[in-house]
Amino acid sequence: INYSRDIIKAYKDGKNILVVLNTVKRAQEFYKNLLDIIPEKDIELFHSRYIIQHKWEKEKKVIKNHPRVLIATQVVEVSLDIDYDVLYTEAAYLDSIIQRMGRVNRKGLKTFVDYNIKIFEPENYHPYNKDFMEIALSILEGINRVNSELDYLNLTNKFYNKIWSDIKREEENRYKKIWKELSYLYSINFSNEQMQKLLKTRSGIINIPAIPYSYKPYIEEINAKLEDIKIDLKGGNDSEYTNRKKMELLEEKKSYLVNVPIFYKKYLQIDPLYGDYYVVLEYDKKLGLTDEFDKMI
Repeated sequence: INYSRDIIKAYKDGKNILVVLNTVKRAQEFYKNLLDIIPEKDIELFHSRYIIQHKWEKEKKVIKNHPRVLIATQVVEVSLDIDYDVLYTEAAYLDSIIQRMGRVNRKGLKTFVDYNIKIFEPENYHPYNKDFMEIALSILEGINRVNSELDYLNLTNKFYNKIWSDIKREEENRYKKIWKELSYLYSINFSNEQMQKLLKTRSGIINIPAIPYSYKPYIEEINAKLEDIKIDLKGGNDSEYTNRKKMELLEEKKSYLVNVPIFYKKYLQIDPLYGDYYVVLEYDKKLGLTDEFDKMI
């Protein structure tokens, strides 16, 4: 990745650094590379492909502890109340870039002798439209400094004025194709490149909530407890405690879900007894769900 040396230098100079990459896989790889140089206590990885309980833990940790170096994906563009000194980001659509900029010097109280936002060309255009990315890059190449909210607005308008007619036509055709294809759901090849393009939304890919396969023993224990409660309820034990315990177990089960792109169909298994979806991809609490194709965001 470009700017690796600059990021390490900025860290050694005492700055707080936000690095935003466009896909989960690239974020995971960059995080692992930096762990060889930066102590684990000072660096955090955050993206959308964690199970719910780990995602909540990560979000609280990022907001409360404000790690010196945060490696992230588009998930930082909204909701997170963070404020960093320097941003290193892969190029993206202009509105995404501006959202990322909003996570740096939020109160405008910091002064800098050098630019505090560095934008570099991504390794590939995923998960964005290639033609639109080239337009975004051409606009970004002509920018030296952004000084005001009006500058942000003008940049976004310039970008969407160039691509709006293509977006409108692309979306109209996409929904027609989706309707046609989904009427033959069981014949869809989700690994097909054309289907992957078809199922992309403005912010990414249509997802299926699933449970990492490594957590299957925990889910089986929860399902067994739910079966016992089901028997109690049928037997007339409709107490407040029984119903509350049922809700707690269902919430616990839900906390193991992670969003899986729909074209990972070959990695999905369904439990015929309980209807639970499992994703047979490696999962790690620190790294999240492994990305096979470098297209998850």
